[in-house]
Amino acid sequence: MLAVCVIFCGISKHKLSALFLIFILSTYSKAALFDNTISLEANNKMKFLPFENLTYQTKLDSEEVLHRISDIIEPKKAIRITGIFGSSNHKPYEGSIEKNTFQMNRIINYRNSFLPIINGVVEKGKYGTEIKVKMKLHIFVMLFISIWLGIAAIASLALFPMLLMGNFDSISSLPFWMFVFGYVVVLGGFKYESRKSKKYLAELFEAKYIVN
Repeated sequence: MLAVCVIFCGISKHKLSALFLIFILSTYSKAALFDNTISLEANNKMKFLPFENLTYQTKLDSEEVLHRISDIIEPKKAIRITGIFGSSNHKPYEGSIEKNTFQMNRIINYRNSFLPIINGVVEKGKYGTEIKVKMKLHIFVMLFISIWLGIAAIASLALFPMLLMGNFDSISSLPFWMFVFGYVVVLGGFKYESRKSKKYLAELFEAKYIVN
């Protein structure tokens, strides 16, 4: 179907690549710059970004919610050994609770630099208790990947006129594919973990969640 659309619209694969790059750049940069004030329109694009902004609604009271969170969290360790040579005697998450807020991340026995950092606030809602959760990348990972994607994006945009004219070879397209590779790896690693945490927390709180 896509091939048919391309033929009828007269759009070359190079122009499609350019349009894809523009879409990714505009979407990713908006979320990165305005993470704390993401609009409803931006949240509709969350599935394309390494961010999650959720609200869990439960009939449990806030004390019970915080108690359940404390049961699944253990303090962070400077060095944690997991996997074959590590201990499996640990809780599912590590982090901390302070009053009605918490920060945590999953304890995993494999390497994933794009593991979501989960920040939450427990509040009294109209129909029970609300747990507002945000998941995002670690600040240092975000900084590194922003530099990676930024350099690749600038190089790609510099070659943008060549891309539109079709005067493009495999070497010239390298920055574009570096951007795509970085984006796919980051998004895949993040979403793989965030899906697990979203489901786990829904079961823990006996709640349903909505995407803000």
